[in-house]
Amino acid sequence: MSANTIFLRLEGLLQAWGDQQGKFLIRRTAEAPTKSGVVGMLCAALGVSRAEARDTWLPRLGSLRLGVRLDRPGVRWWDYHTVGAGLDMPTAEGGKKPGAMLTRREYLCDASFLAALQGEPELIAQLEAAVKSPRWPLYLGRKSCAPSRPLLEHPPGDYPDLLAALTAVPWRRRLKEDQPPPTVDCLLDWEPTPEQPEAPAEALVWYDVPVSFEPPAHLPRFVIRRALKVGPHGE
Repeated sequence: MSANTIFLRLEGLLQAWGDQQGKFLIRRTAEAPTKSGVVGMLCAALGVSRAEARDTWLPRLGSLRLGVRLDRPGVRWWDYHTVGAGLDMPTAEGGKKPGAMLTRREYLCDASFLAALQGEPELIAQLEAAVKSPRWPLYLGRKSCAPSRPLLEHPPGDYPDLLAALTAVPWRRRLKEDQPPPTVDCLLDWEPTPEQPEAPAEALVWYDVPVSFEPPAHLPRFVIRRALKVGPHGE
């Protein structure tokens, strides 16, 4: 049976998934991997540049259905940066003097996510091969955020929907004495159905469907949060 779902284990010391609130001076992170961030990672695995991605790959990858299981949400942490050394910085007197620009960047520390992407089997097989042998380095949102575990911990499979796919993968314990929580949160793409043609009231709107990386442009999508019971035999 052809697989319609690929799983990515996104775990590392630091992660940062830019959201719509992030600006140059204060760069926030979303609570979980964004579609734009995951698609960008797949483009890196494929060796597709930002310029090439717009017309060929972003329409295909952006149409993949994304679900993220928050196995370990992590802790938010801020990093303090200075940028430049001879920039014209304003003074209290109204003038300017050479100086550095101060910025802050937010990260998720010690987080672990399981991302599931669903689409056509041919595309899923192509993405699996690319992630196994990536053309360019893969990172968790920012280049300073390297994965600490192999991304393809669980093989692709065929599942009727995202929730079924995320239920099929055991919760992964980090330490031998770790016990799985009663439930873990999942963030799932919402799509209309004949039974539910309109998004539920609790649906979130994430502006993270990439249309272009250069310049950056995104479309919105509906995201629903679901609590998922995890199996007792995490690995």
